[in-house]
Amino acid sequence: MGKYQKYQKSTPKPRPEEVHPIWRGIGCFIGILVPLLSYGLAVIFIDIALNEGWAGTYIPHWMFNTPFLPRSITSSRYLYPIFFPLLKIKHLYGLAIFTILFSIILYGFLSLLYAILYRFIGPSRYSPIDAPPPNIKVKRYKR
Repeated sequence: MGKYQKYQKSTPKPRPEEVHPIWRGIGCFIGILVPLLSYGLAVIFIDIALNEGWAGTYIPHWMFNTPFLPRSITSSRYLYPIFFPLLKIKHLYGLAIFTILFSIILYGFLSLLYAILYRFIGPSRYSPIDAPPPNIKVKRYKR
């Protein structure tokens, strides 16, 4: 290459950065399915806990009580109609806590499953323009 000549690198084809539409559909489906599934698991778990006698021994009793509202809400003309339907749900505290707990567990499991599948099915780790990984053998330092 001379002193006054230009050198241009050949640019590789840009990869499309757009996500495939099927992945959006699967994500939407999972976003709806996991909370519903975790609520169902919470209802089943609370039913089993009450029938087996776990309430009070392994699980705190306050999770199985009927909910109550503070006096400031019950005396309010505007807030009481909003929160009144919550009083009709039995074991509301337990349902809410176990639904959140099961949601975290299910989302974690699905994320792990997706990571494993993406590792095997997804694109290669290095693109054609990347340099190969270095073959360095490090020896342990001894004094």
